[in-house]
Amino acid sequence: MMQTAGYHTTNQVSQLHVRSSHQSSTESIRAPVAKLLFQARNTSCSNAAQVFNQLSPQISRFQLALDALLPSLDEGNETADRILSCYILYSMYAPHPISINPFATVLHAIFVRETNKALDMEKDGGLANNDQFVYVLWKILKGEGKDIGPFSPQHILQHPIPTELRAVVLLAIQPVWSPFLKATTPSSWRIQCRVGEDSNTEDSSITNLSRGLGVSSAELSSRPKITPNEDNEMIGISRGTSLLLAARERVLSLSEQRVLKPLLSKVASPPVVTSGDIPPIVSKNPSIATLLLISLLTWSDVSSYRVQPMYFDALIHLPPTLNSFDVIGSLLRDKTPMTLGTARVPTTVGEAIKSETLGYFLHECISWLDTAEVEERQGMVSEDIFAKGVQNLCRFYYSLIKLSILNPAAPDGIDTIEMAHFALRNSRFKDATELYKVLVTGSF
Repeated sequence: MMQTAGYHTTNQVSQLHVRSSHQSSTESIRAPVAKLLFQARNTSCSNAAQVFNQLSPQISRFQLALDALLPSLDEGNETADRILSCYILYSMYAPHPISINPFATVLHAIFVRETNKALDMEKDGGLANNDQFVYVLWKILKGEGKDIGPFSPQHILQHPIPTELRAVVLLAIQPVWSPFLKATTPSSWRIQCRVGEDSNTEDSSITNLSRGLGVSSAELSSRPKITPNEDNEMIGISRGTSLLLAARERVLSLSEQRVLKPLLSKVASPPVVTSGDIPPIVSKNPSIATLLLISLLTWSDVSSYRVQPMYFDALIHLPPTLNSFDVIGSLLRDKTPMTLGTARVPTTVGEAIKSETLGYFLHECISWLDTAEVEERQGMVSEDIFAKGVQNLCRFYYSLIKLSILNPAAPDGIDTIEMAHFALRNSRFKDATELYKVLVTGSF
């Protein structure tokens, strides 16, 4: 008896020791992840995901995500931490389809819960406060999580989501991956999500969908109905958003441009478009880039003055190519009203580009060409790059003078002095010689 009692006591102590060791180990794992989530709130999600991957070997990464990341998705945690946790869980299995991600079901359940919460808040006359978090989940479940990568959680939270991408409408815009719904086309998704719209809708559809979403049939049927006009508008916005993202990767066809241009004012807003998107769109689709920048610079949100400098900076560092000059020239001629800076100074797009961008842009173009000239002498680049760059820059500046956008005789013409020096140094080119004559004489 004494030996048996002693054995049980020893066994209990061993179990307590193992349990204590496991708890201690779990806490030691969670601590660096919690520190990462806190410190990475102002870091791009993609960089934070790389740091997470370095915290543990690949063989134990899944367990680390279970122990440390999943608890961070709970509703009581900071939204920035929840956004970052979602992205890291997505990135662990990217670029594979979201359907094979073992965390996809959890992310979908949270998406449904947060969307329903937003709908309930709106229904009660309130305003949903989880739009940014739902938007991130929506992008991930659509298989477009990579678009979130360049942003930091704080950047996402600081910029309001456009009305057409708020939580209360995301379900109707475009389908997301779901473990419950087999249909994935936009039409079938709309039929299943708008179950109260058509009186002929099968009751079984309501019942099946309500089971999948975890809500009652009556609650699902009472959701606000979407009119055909609203439905068509959402389809158009979804199409426009897809084309805008595609414009960064390839040249859009004329028919695609005709579809996108009227929608730019609706789909173009931070954080959908960042300064990093501007150079590739300018390079591949300059006509789209011009209208896009006008929409971004005239964005009516009260926080627009915070993002304007990002777009000005993106323009400043464009390379001296024909597409760059085309976009800058079009913006300089634009008369669309806007407000500039924290003081909200009334101006136009053209005047803002002239005061905030043009001089710096010209300086960067000259620096770019100076570097190209050195590389040409070293045999690193083709002669055509430097020669074409000088020709294009001189013609661009000449056109601004002819359009009276610039006055070479202005007493404070710092840009004129720099361009005159550049033209003189490159007077072996015909366009540089002609520009220099105009700058010196003040006539053309």
